[in-house]
Amino acid sequence: MSGKLITTSSTVACLHQGAVNLQTSNSKVFVDGSPVLLKSDIQQSIIGCLFYRGDSYSPCVKITWKSGATKVSVDGTDVLLDTNIGDCLNSSELLQGTAKFQMVQKKVTGI
Repeated sequence: MSGKLITTSSTVACLHQGAVNLQTSNSKVFVDGSPVLLKSDIQQSIIGCLFYRGDSYSPCVKITWKSGATKVSVDGTDVLLDTNIGDCLNSSELLQGTAKFQMVQKKVTGI
């Protein structure tokens, strides 16, 4: 499935409005001056999640990506697209939802 490439300037959040701090090891491919994220950048930290499980505070603390692009890569590593699924996990590694893309660049599409 095609989608827009995710960069460090993209805005991503957990379902509970926690902000994802996008970081990458990529220093070669940029879109609009921001580096493109790679599938190998599997753990992105989440800040400010307000989720509770019953009466217990259980914030999402990281996101892991299930897959990357199938036909676009940087040095053999797939890039991330806004159609890829990111799992939001708490500190016990429990799934609490999937990532929401709120803003992504509009210039480059991949498959």
